[in-house]
Amino acid sequence: MKKAQKNFNTTIANLYQLGNRIIGLLERDISEFNKYGITEAHVNELRSNIDQFNNLPFDELYEQRQILLSKEKSEKEETLKMALRNLILKIEMAYEQSNVLYLTISRTKLLKLSSSELCVHTKSILIIVEENLDMLSNFGVTTSEIDNLKTLSDELTILNIDREVAIYKRVSATNHRVIEANKIYKQISKYFYMGRKIWAEQSEALYNDYILQKQK
Repeated sequence: MKKAQKNFNTTIANLYQLGNRIIGLLERDISEFNKYGITEAHVNELRSNIDQFNNLPFDELYEQRQILLSKEKSEKEETLKMALRNLILKIEMAYEQSNVLYLTISRTKLLKLSSSELCVHTKSILIIVEENLDMLSNFGVTTSEIDNLKTLSDELTILNIDREVAIYKRVSATNHRVIEANKIYKQISKYFYMGRKIWAEQSEALYNDYILQKQK
């Protein structure tokens, strides 16, 4: 998903402060703004928009969810790999190195597999193991071991999906927040601009109140 871009230089966190500042100025000078069609209704609309924006969930909430799922996914991967290594060890003991089953299973590098590839690889191995269970059961392979591997693989698959969904939601929420911030900044900057125009020939002090980004 493409990320939305801010159309302004200040931080999103500072936007709320700028909004409150212009609302205060509009309320103070509303009689002057009335001459140009800006009424209390416009001020209330801006206030409502800013309050709604400020109540949007922060990106950190979605990021924390993503971090938690990533941690759970990594832990599940290691658990599955450990169980799979134990199974492969039993297969290696059961078959000669020249055996097709041995070659199919033991030469795959588990460390190089992605999380999704690991799930697919596990299911592929289990199909072969179940077909040869009579032989492998003599070397300690059990149906409960197979069932445990199936469960671990299914749980990891779900975690992979949940993590991708969490990433999508975080990016989507961030984009929504940026888009709304751009809309509010456009409103705010319009009123700051109008304020400067109103006071440019009347009062330097009041004009300065409407400078959007004051130099420090």
